This record gives sequence, C-alpha cells and structure tokens, in this order.
Amino acid sequence: MSESLARAFPARLAPVVTGIAQALPAAPLGPNGSVTRSNSRAWPGLVMAGEPVVIPQRVYNPEPSPRFAAGLSPVEAVVTARK
Repeated sequence: MSESLARAFPARLAPVVTGIAQALPAAPLGPNGSVTRSNSRAWPGLVMAGEPVVIPQRVYNPEPSPRFAAGLSPVEAVVTARK
C-alpha cells in the first residue's frame, strides 16, 4: 500500500509517505481506484509540483491514535491530513 500512496505525492515526499504508510494501523482494504477515473469517463491526469500524481479515491486505514498523531512532524501531519 505504501507504494500506491507514495504516487499520490511528489517524489521528494516518497520517503515520508512510505514511512507514514508503514506506521499507520493496517487497512482492512487496499486503496480503491483513482480520483481521475469514474464510471462515466476518465479525467485528465493530475500534476503536483510538475509531477504526475495518482490520488486514491478511498483509503481505508483506521484513525491513528492520538499518541501517534502527536509525534508527527509538520510535514508528516500534512501527509496524513492531521493539520
């Protein structure tokens, strides 16, 4: 799963995303699809900081513990949407 999440961010954040993904509680299901695809059509590719990104439509990890969230750096907090 960490590889699919890493593709949702610019390459320079891959080590942070991979570390966070490995530390999160296990998800009962893997990421589901991409926000650039729907049942009716494909949307243009997304680009962030000049790099193509693949944003998962849904990610099913349980909420991390408050202790885990409190130990995040500012960049890690943004990656986990905890800020």
